Amino acid sequence: MNPAAAVARMTQEEQNVAYAALLSALDQDYKANPWLWLTEQVWTQDEASQQIRRWPDKAYLQEACAFIDEESMLAFPKSRRMMATWLVAGWCTHRARYFSQNAIFIQSESEGKAAFVVDKRCAFIEDHLDEPRLSRPYYAMRTHEGAIGRMTYEATSSYILAIAEGGEKVRAFTPSVLVMDESEFQARGHEALVAALSLVEKKAKIILLSSSNGPIGVMAGLCREAGFRRWTG
Repeated sequence: MNPAAAVARMTQEEQNVAYAALLSALDQDYKANPWLWLTEQVWTQDEASQQIRRWPDKAYLQEACAFIDEESMLAFPKSRRMMATWLVAGWCTHRARYFSQNAIFIQSESEGKAAFVVDKRCAFIEDHLDEPRLSRPYYAMRTHEGAIGRMTYEATSSYILAIAEGGEKVRAFTPSVLVMDESEFQARGHEALVAALSLVEKKAKIILLSSSNGPIGVMAGLCREAGFRRWTG
């Protein structure tokens, strides 16, 4: 039978059931493949131009996404237009929405800067999926400045939390994933990294990303050891 004709003979309720089954199967594919989910479902926003765009299907982003999946410790030196923060935020959102009991910390120079990533990246992604029926409900807690500083998924109990810099912030909890955003601009970045290193033995993941602040800081030290000698602002 012609598939189009078969669909035409369905009642509206039957069509809804069939489409729900299709979405459920698609959602399982997305759970197994973060990059597929990013490229097919995720939109981004550019605050500078006020434009909302589909996820860019760039080879370097796909390769970086695979590294995040596979490695327990990663460092991403970045320029401001590489979308590295978007990629890490997208991966963290995927992790929290699909996998249970994950505590994902976004750490930056201040709680407000970390909350910007949770609010304007992670929550934006969840709230603007290409297929709204694939969106998953989450509970949002806001900072005193009004940004979403914590989003907890109902289905998985996983959460993404914004925290300020400092080693005590890391030691106070046991994160599954620690993202040190703009690590070069965290005055206490070394302290936080040292506090987080022991977590890797407990299967936690540490992700550093930062634009350059010159030949200083956590990222600069790692880059120097890897052989980088040139620094740009």
